[in-house]
Amino acid sequence: LLFDAHQMSAEVDLLGSIESEEAPSCRCDYALYTYKLTQSSPQPESLLPTEASLDNISLSLDLLHSCLSVELELQFRENLASFLPKASVYSNDGKISTMEMSAYHGPAMYYYQLIQSTRLDDHNDSDIKRAPPAANYVICLICSCKQGLELFRLELEGFCEQLKPMIQANPPTKDSIVSSQLESLLQGWYFNNVQYLSRCVERCYPVLAELLYVAVKGNAKITGTDKQLMADIERFIESSTLSSLMQFPEPGTDNNEETVIEVTPSGCTFSHFEHSKFFSDWAQVLLSQGATSTDPFFLKQAIENFKLKIIQDINAFKRILQRAETDYYQLYKAYLFLCACGNGRLLVECAVNEASSLNGSPSSLAVLKVLQEYTRRNGFRSVKSIQF
Repeated sequence: LLFDAHQMSAEVDLLGSIESEEAPSCRCDYALYTYKLTQSSPQPESLLPTEASLDNISLSLDLLHSCLSVELELQFRENLASFLPKASVYSNDGKISTMEMSAYHGPAMYYYQLIQSTRLDDHNDSDIKRAPPAANYVICLICSCKQGLELFRLELEGFCEQLKPMIQANPPTKDSIVSSQLESLLQGWYFNNVQYLSRCVERCYPVLAELLYVAVKGNAKITGTDKQLMADIERFIESSTLSSLMQFPEPGTDNNEETVIEVTPSGCTFSHFEHSKFFSDWAQVLLSQGATSTDPFFLKQAIENFKLKIIQDINAFKRILQRAETDYYQLYKAYLFLCACGNGRLLVECAVNEASSLNGSPSSLAVLKVLQEYTRRNGFRSVKSIQF
């Protein structure tokens, strides 16, 4: 395996080609439906809810609230009704699909999620027969994009979870008016759950490398007066973090000083700066469209690739460390790898903390101690080409 120090910059150039042209503004709409289930014929008492029993359940969609025009809403509802699988009444997972919509002048993507007032899988068929028709709700979030909405699945799932208690506490009906709070949240779904990346990059571009660094380390404390930018930065950090995979000391300890991000209407400042060439390169990827022309779908894909690259480096470093426990030449290669990847300091710090917390073997701790000491004295010098 040939590891080239220019590999990182080559990958950055490759990532810069991901749909990096300026994207047209998206049209974003929403619709809220009631999803009624009606059992057309009784089932044997021994029959549990299965695909067979679902064949006797009829489904109907009734509009509760939408920002779509009447014609466009009817077109969307017809598509949704034909696509919505009966088996989805057993699932709380959101789904993403596409359709052609005339007013969008092309394909549209939409995310939909069921909110159940009565879970059928908690009852047997006799309970279903005695109960009145179940009323469930379907939240639909529609966007005039060809691809990329699936990248924001976690954000959209969290958004629907935010709406769920509001809908269940005060179930809307065709004869009632949707609360102003619920309507406001639905109107802002794209602004709050997708465009936060664009706003964050546009307003924090001078310190984007530092922002990526604190996102990975998870040691940021956000304060300030600009509430919108504070929320955007918090979501940016959530989308960029690898806290479930990388172990660091608790923020505020001697080995992981907490970084205070002060947010003002003019931007943000950091209590101290700390990053590496690795984070500077990836900041340039995010800025490759320009600081004032950013496509959130491109940014999200770039962040996912950024996280994937860190995971690849962690796994490669762990493999070399394992071999270095019994081979001094592999120990030297581990140091060269740290120099070449551009992110050596963070990899060592993560490996040391993980080995300590998991009671690593004495040999692995000894290897890491040698690397720590050597890099402390010699730094991470530039390496052009390394033969592994």
